Amino acid sequence: MIAHKTCTNATKLSSKRFYQNNFPHLTPKQKLHSLTVSNTPSHSNSIYITPSQNSSIKTYNNTSHNSKSVFHEFYKKTPTPISVKTLIAVANNVLHHRNSSIVSSAQWLHNEIPIRITRQIVNIDRLPYGLCLMPSVREVRDWYKDSFSKLTQFPYPKTIDLAEEYTRMLEELFERHDCTLMTMGKGVHQLRAHLKFDGFDNGGDISEYLDLHQHLDNFYSCRIGIRLLAGHHLEITKKPKKGYA
Repeated sequence: MIAHKTCTNATKLSSKRFYQNNFPHLTPKQKLHSLTVSNTPSHSNSIYITPSQNSSIKTYNNTSHNSKSVFHEFYKKTPTPISVKTLIAVANNVLHHRNSSIVSSAQWLHNEIPIRITRQIVNIDRLPYGLCLMPSVREVRDWYKDSFSKLTQFPYPKTIDLAEEYTRMLEELFERHDCTLMTMGKGVHQLRAHLKFDGFDNGGDISEYLDLHQHLDNFYSCRIGIRLLAGHHLEITKKPKKGYA
């Protein structure tokens, strides 16, 4: 099996050439189904292509050993379920104990959001049919990687000053990810163009790939959860308005 050198190079090659180099023994349909990025907990921030059949493919590490360890540490943790009732209770507490409630919220998010971001990065890496390698999808992944780095490097917000600084950083990251939906949609369009150009049987139509839709649903559901928690914190830290909950 001939391994390509970098994921960036893979996006520059035509899909047909990439498949020919890496999966010469598979039919076109098998090649299409084989291209997916696999992640194990021990390599959660590494990229490597795993074909359907048993074979070894080179790993592409794009982070330092230390950052991979941090990623692995958060990936092992389980996201905390939270109810609307709890969110309302937190908002009510801010009205009576503003500073302490904001600090508590910032401390909880300091741990919770990185946990969810690791899963979002893995969701991207597991997008099948080569969608994970489309340039726009890689761009979104880089946004999440950068956000994870900034959030985990920020000191634990023990004081109101640190909590407010954390909130400002969180707001910047929140706004930065505004274009995620549009950019992911662009990535899907790029995949369709690749498939159509390379003459696969589907002609670029991906509506029949139900597993692809399931992976995208997981990605978008995870995004909603992250945005909900971050947006809630940003709102409760604003000055209260009379007549508003």
